[in-house]
Amino acid sequence: MKIWEMFFSPLGDTARVCAACAAALAEAGGSTLAEAGSGADICVYDFTLPAARQSFPPISREDIVVFGVPTYAGRVPNVLLKYLHTIEGRGAAAIALATFGNRAFDNALRELCELLAARGFSVAAGGAAVCRHAFSHTLGCGRPDAADFAEIKAFAAKAAQKIASGAYKAEALSVPGQPGPEYGGYY
Repeated sequence: MKIWEMFFSPLGDTARVCAACAAALAEAGGSTLAEAGSGADICVYDFTLPAARQSFPPISREDIVVFGVPTYAGRVPNVLLKYLHTIEGRGAAAIALATFGNRAFDNALRELCELLAARGFSVAAGGAAVCRHAFSHTLGCGRPDAADFAEIKAFAAKAAQKIASGAYKAEALSVPGQPGPEYGGYY
């Protein structure tokens, strides 16, 4: 079993959130996930640059994917949509993460969860994390902070328990946002 950090992170904040979540999953793997299988290695797949969006790593059904994107205009970044419709989840458990610039994540988390499910992932959990706004040095300045990372760690521990129990396979994940395909327009 591998834990994957997969992200689009032009400013680096989404990468930091995914790394914190994956590390907390690996830490929980010492007990919770280990009971469900074996120890986990952490692998990183950064698809921020266009060259990385030419392929997708070979993940397996036993893997856990922490998948993060920032919110653009309340949605998954439109520059990613063509690529994200080519990825293959192969039944791997996924944790969807949407980061946002201290305003709102609107439909981005819901859109990401629905997209991952449509591409073959078993979405076990979804969360949103406040980060510094891309267009401002004051909105969300210093976020995510220590309190945010503590919440991410607690969120990851709960997700690890849910994944280890297999409960996520039998229940639909409920996240805020308008169901697709009309998530709202880009502006």
